[in-house]
Amino acid sequence: MTRRNADFPSATKLVIAKRAAYRCSMPDCDRVTIGPSGDPRGVVGTGVAAHIYGASPGGPRGSGGLSDDQLRQPENGIWLCENDARLIDGNGGRDYSPELLLNYKARHEARIAQEQGGKAALIGWFESLAVRSSPPFANESLLPFGKTTLVIGGNASGKTALCEWIAGMSDIGRLQRWRHTNGWYSDLEVALKFFHPEPRTTAVRIDRNTGDVAVRQDQRRVPFLGPWFSAVYPLDPERPDLYPRDDRDLIATAVGIPGDAVDVLIDDINRNGSGFVNRLSSEKGGTHRLKSDVMGTQPGLSFN
Repeated sequence: MTRRNADFPSATKLVIAKRAAYRCSMPDCDRVTIGPSGDPRGVVGTGVAAHIYGASPGGPRGSGGLSDDQLRQPENGIWLCENDARLIDGNGGRDYSPELLLNYKARHEARIAQEQGGKAALIGWFESLAVRSSPPFANESLLPFGKTTLVIGGNASGKTALCEWIAGMSDIGRLQRWRHTNGWYSDLEVALKFFHPEPRTTAVRIDRNTGDVAVRQDQRRVPFLGPWFSAVYPLDPERPDLYPRDDRDLIATAVGIPGDAVDVLIDDINRNGSGFVNRLSSEKGGTHRLKSDVMGTQPGLSFN
């Protein structure tokens, strides 16, 4: 069937606009797109509900394999001022990928939600991990990420390696065991692409013979990793100090915050929701034992 025009219905445009608080979702713009006109009872709008994946055949950024109905949903729309709406479609849309626009949308809506609750937050987005060279994976493997990514595999399938590499992008110390690779047949080279909110790439290469580490940020050699994000991956069975009896202390140790701050974070998650974890509860009887309701699992899972 030939694809017909998949413009947004009026009701959908209104949802997209309101979720953005009628402000442009483009970073560093945030322009208000609705306000008073010259008529004392009039309103003038300068905002556009722009498509992330194209609304018509041959449109910018393609259709992403979406049906006509999916293309018309609020999830495929981003609220922009008129100037930025024209900007993203220039050059055939190649300067603004769907992943980038989805990041802009998620970041903006999360910020609006935080501001509405009287808080502020900085939102980023991991896109993919490129494994250019490594012992456990085929060279040039590309692992895309979603908002939540579940990694499943048997023993020795590379799950721990992936976690260590991602954590190592914020802390070289997490890559220590990969610096002693006398038996490996290749260097280790991985690159993490993320948005902050602009696209950035951090790449790490470890020489298999010397263990020397080379770090690149956006194709430029740098002496150390940038402060773009932090990855929490502390569960090391060789580190008994990371396994206190108290669940709250475990989180505090892993993230590097006071124990009392963990209680505040738990309350915040329960109040605002996370989408994946519906409820956190703490049994306080000498030690803090955390339980959670996780989507797709039985209620009341213990934290450990």
